[in-house]
Amino acid sequence: QLEVICDGELAPALERIIFENTTTIGIRSMDMRRHALPRTPDNIETPYGRVSTKLVVMPDGHVRAYPEYSSVIEACERTGASFQDVFRATQAAAVNARSGDAREA
Repeated sequence: QLEVICDGELAPALERIIFENTTTIGIRSMDMRRHALPRTPDNIETPYGRVSTKLVVMPDGHVRAYPEYSSVIEACERTGASFQDVFRATQAAAVNARSGDAREA
């Protein structure tokens, strides 16, 4: 099973590529909408160095940190730490930074 997610205007070109390069004789398609939460890029200082992160505002208003995969991998390679250790430390540092911002306001 092949699944392709693309912008609508790219669909005809991608369908042509699929027909030309696979054995399929039919393609099912559907339109989808994406609902994204507000986010802000940030760099969080951690015990493993700076890690790029998205700060996402949840529907109830609290902020959650999502460390960028590639930035976590770079910190792992730089320090020898595990992915989980860097990921969790980044989330914790982001929460601490946000609570510090709230105290300063």
